[in-house]
Amino acid sequence: MGLQSFVFEARNHLPTSNIRAAVGWRQGREPVVAGPVLPRKDSQRFLEARGLYHAAHACGQGPRLITAAHTWDQQASRVFAAELLAPRAGLLADIPSELNMSAEDWEALTARLSKKYLVSMQVIEHQLENAGVEPAAE
Repeated sequence: MGLQSFVFEARNHLPTSNIRAAVGWRQGREPVVAGPVLPRKDSQRFLEARGLYHAAHACGQGPRLITAAHTWDQQASRVFAAELLAPRAGLLADIPSELNMSAEDWEALTARLSKKYLVSMQVIEHQLENAGVEPAAE
């Protein structure tokens, strides 16, 4: 994205659990995400990727919040983060061509991909579902 740096600042005093973090630019040159350090590394990476989206696409008018809301820009930040961290093309290349697998095999596949891409299984499942790939119906 042409950025020289990207900063995450640990700030654990957000006013509500619906606000995940704040995003802005330091002196107009350095994107900054400020929020709590999350206990799971995959969740932290997802939060920071969402922050990168807001810094690049939504902070033109000033600082933004990353929230649990389902507004267009919040949903776009989640889609951006998922595609950045677990690209659909890479996931599709990593799955077996024969997808007639049991629920246990599907869970093992999503767990393996989750570890490979360092994202939650939920991100993997959403990415595959959005690509039209789902486990076989039982």
